[in-house]
Amino acid sequence: MNIDYYKSKLVKLLAVILCVAAMFAFSFNVTYGATRTTYKTMVVSAYFVGTSMSERPTIQLRLCKDGKTAKILVLDSTNNWKVKVNKLNTKYTWTVKQAGSVSGYHKLKTLATKKAVKLGYSKVHTGTIISFPDNYN
Repeated sequence: MNIDYYKSKLVKLLAVILCVAAMFAFSFNVTYGATRTTYKTMVVSAYFVGTSMSERPTIQLRLCKDGKTAKILVLDSTNNWKVKVNKLNTKYTWTVKQAGSVSGYHKLKTLATKKAVKLGYSKVHTGTIISFPDNYN
């Protein structure tokens, strides 16, 4: 057999090897019909108006996945009323709801972004109600 015959076979073999290597190298970015799972992190915290640190209550919240309770979160003095929740699958809708009422506190406005939820509370003050005359400026 001729040396040119072997050269042509070797060239074809090298071409096949390079194609297989290229397909293997680029296949890491292809999912082949599967979806890539992505996660997010959410920070849940509480802020208080008109209370000292020692007066602040424990807050229980429900972390809900598509409207159903997935986890109970507890905000208290041990975690400085702040909890970081990791690995929340982004294909679901995640919400935070108060679990029951907080005795002696009014619920204030909830501040929410894509990465954080901040719930506000104000202490209920009781006492004498002062009425002012109609012509009071």
